[in-house]
Amino acid sequence: MHVKRVYEQLCRVALLGVLLAGCTTTRQEQQRTALQAEIQARELAVEEQQGELARRSEELETLAATLTAQQEDIAREAERLKSAEEELKSRQKAVRKVVPQGLPPPVPSKFLLVGAREQLTLDPPEIQLLASMDTGSRRCTLGVYQLTEFERDGEPHVRFSIVPAAGRDRVEITRPLKKRLRASSLNSSAKKRPVVEMRVRLGSINETTEFLLVEDNDAEFSEVSIGRDLLRDLAIVDVSKQKLVKANTGNQGRSK
Repeated sequence: MHVKRVYEQLCRVALLGVLLAGCTTTRQEQQRTALQAEIQARELAVEEQQGELARRSEELETLAATLTAQQEDIAREAERLKSAEEELKSRQKAVRKVVPQGLPPPVPSKFLLVGAREQLTLDPPEIQLLASMDTGSRRCTLGVYQLTEFERDGEPHVRFSIVPAAGRDRVEITRPLKKRLRASSLNSSAKKRPVVEMRVRLGSINETTEFLLVEDNDAEFSEVSIGRDLLRDLAIVDVSKQKLVKANTGNQGRSK
């Protein structure tokens, strides 16, 4: 009886050993399979990274070629600008030899050279005023006093006064009202002001032009501003000088 019990125990131990050996083999196979899968996954990731690096390398090569081409274009443009600058300097030197230093450059014969402020004659009433040349403004403006609108023979007219200079007497003028305009096109709510036509004589300029009337009864004298409507195609303004026009030099004007 004792021998049989010992035999059974030995069989159980042997069976347990076989079972343990089988479990160990299965676990090793699972670990081996998992390890192979991980290695394959890493190899795939490395291949993808290599492909991405190759793509980026191609992009960098393309960018480098583009930058090289741009640098060549910039170098050619710099060379062209350098040549143009040298040519300009040569022309400036030639002009300095022809034009005495300190004198303004020659003005085309069809243009009148005027300063920032000039004495002109306004007709009517054949009176001289000091006017500003305003190339930044399109219209001519005239400061007036006691502006009144009325009708004459069924046509609109305006009556106003001007003062040629501080301390001078006022001169009354009556002119037909041509139209109304706002002083600034940027301010749509601004009051429309009357516009009249008057003749301006300044050197070789003898032109009838429109004046926008601006009433200022507190001013010491009438401010006159000549804009591009009159100066265009007739005069060149040297803003660094004043009173360049000494006297009438002719009867240059635009036909109307």
